[in-house]
Amino acid sequence: MKLVILGCSGSGKSTQAKKLCKYFDVPLISTGEILREAILFDGNSSNSYGEIGDLVS
Repeated sequence: MKLVILGCSGSGKSTQAKKLCKYFDVPLISTGEILREAILFDGNSSNSYGEIGDLVS
């Protein structure tokens, strides 16, 4: 099963996705969370922001 939830910021996408994933017993994959983690991770403990270009290989 694949479901994509689209909407503007603050529209409740994450809230609804969590409920649907629990109901259908499927994993939640948040591309927004994945991108935020990739930007914040720079290999050391400084937590400085990287460049968005660093995400593209």
